[in-house]
Amino acid sequence: MQQSRTLVARLARPSCAALVFAASFGLLVLVQCRSGAHHSEFGAHPDEAAHVVTGLMVHDYLVGRDWSAPKRFAENYYLHYPKVGLGHWPPVFYVVQAGWAAAFGATACSLLLLMACTGAALATVLFRVICAHLNATRAAAMTAVFVLLPAVGTLGSMVMTEMLVALLSFAAALAFARYMGTESSNRWWWSLAFGVLASLAILTKGTGLLLALVPPLGLLLAGRPALFRRASLWLSAVVVATLCAPFYLYTLKMQQNGMQHESFELSFVPAAAQFYGAGLVSVSTGIVFLLALIGLVDRVVLPARRNARPEPVFAALAALLLGTWTFHVLVPCGLELRHLLPALPPVVVFAAAGLDRVLSRIGCRSGTASPAAEVVLGILVGLFVVVGETPYRKDWRGYGEVTRVLGGEGGGTNSVTLVSSDPQGEGMMVSEMALADAHRPSRYVLRASKVLASDRWSGRDYRTRFESSEAIRDYVRGCSVGALVIDTSVPPENTPEHHRQLVRMVAAFPGDWRLESSHNIVRNGVTYPGAILLYRPVNFTPAPPGDLGIDMQAMLGRKIGTTRQGE
Repeated sequence: MQQSRTLVARLARPSCAALVFAASFGLLVLVQCRSGAHHSEFGAHPDEAAHVVTGLMVHDYLVGRDWSAPKRFAENYYLHYPKVGLGHWPPVFYVVQAGWAAAFGATACSLLLLMACTGAALATVLFRVICAHLNATRAAAMTAVFVLLPAVGTLGSMVMTEMLVALLSFAAALAFARYMGTESSNRWWWSLAFGVLASLAILTKGTGLLLALVPPLGLLLAGRPALFRRASLWLSAVVVATLCAPFYLYTLKMQQNGMQHESFELSFVPAAAQFYGAGLVSVSTGIVFLLALIGLVDRVVLPARRNARPEPVFAALAALLLGTWTFHVLVPCGLELRHLLPALPPVVVFAAAGLDRVLSRIGCRSGTASPAAEVVLGILVGLFVVVGETPYRKDWRGYGEVTRVLGGEGGGTNSVTLVSSDPQGEGMMVSEMALADAHRPSRYVLRASKVLASDRWSGRDYRTRFESSEAIRDYVRGCSVGALVIDTSVPPENTPEHHRQLVRMVAAFPGDWRLESSHNIVRNGVTYPGAILLYRPVNFTPAPPGDLGIDMQAMLGRKIGTTRQGE
């Protein structure tokens, strides 16, 4: 028994954080490899390619050392690789990407390792929180459970903002817990820390605004409403307003452009409440959610009923959990389970507390590290390992091969390629071309969805730009397109009209285009043989300069365009 207690004491030491981080990082990389992420292109979500290209743009701007005209650089980059999302999304995630790429390389593998590193950092903080309040052995087991949750593995295998938002939101909630539990003389520091961390989360993605609900909910749950009258509480609000307001005011039109609804609609609330309520159970899995309910009752509800104040950390994490659900029920930013990732660390903390309560009922009190507790924890982690035998599969491929073909003749500096597919397909093409470009930005990729049609970021207000095949033919010639890539794997029910128009244009002028090659495409593990068609112009030679202007009225209120540099 003494040896077991010594082991627990060692696990509780701060030096153990490095070991937990390394183990979590290795486990997440293993999950990535088993999912196929390192062999997949960036098409698992329509936003993934945009995050990759935007991070590349910030990296190329910073390492280029010519910082005189950032807006012009961004617009020119978008003309080359039209998947830049800066403005629609805040800059923090892309600054992190840029710093990482500068140190470890701007490659697909490097970016995935960044996601594993972010997830490992979140797991390490989670371990420290559970370890500080419960048994360290159980903390290690529950940290492993968190890393093995399907939602964590899925988002850890994609280049998305949610993992960083979850890390910063968790850290912000913990800072606010320290604010509630600290003497008055030191509260200013923790209010400042909460404000800075909340600002970083909000400047990573707009969903970080859910942290605005943590102070009011946390103070009410902790039984500390008197702190609303303290000036130190409002310091964090001043910090957030000062750091975040300039960006969001400057990009207000872009933010509105990306909303699913132009204004608040009451009909959205019931559907969102049901979706995210069921989704919370789904992403945390049944057994973890059940344990979390037990822990929430034990650590927050029962103390309140006994007129005792819950521990600040549990009150703050309950506020983060409830605030995440409430925010996404009220704010119409779409119905996607990935938005619930900031709620998972609190869920696992409460699950650990629930497990502690259950084990204490059978005589395995926290800190004893009894053999019975070890057996139960081993079974629990083992169940998740078994679940991990059928992990998330990320298998989106095909445009990398097209990019390699285009890297030869006609694929060099200032070449123009027009690609027509759905958002995932076009994003895969753009990101593959950008990653393969050794002299970014040099190649031009035109997305048919942007040059042959127009809509809002969310897909609303769609309309085509051209009425006839002749008009599309003239436009393509005017742009000096040297390669035409058409993806025929897009399901008929999802095929937009501009895509059909382009197909009809090729058929209407068969003498203008030669089918050079066809390539397989894999969509979510399903192979479509020869579905990507690569055409070359026949009776005209691309002769720059061409008009590469893109109508950005919906996002910027104007058209952007330029004559290709160096010509």
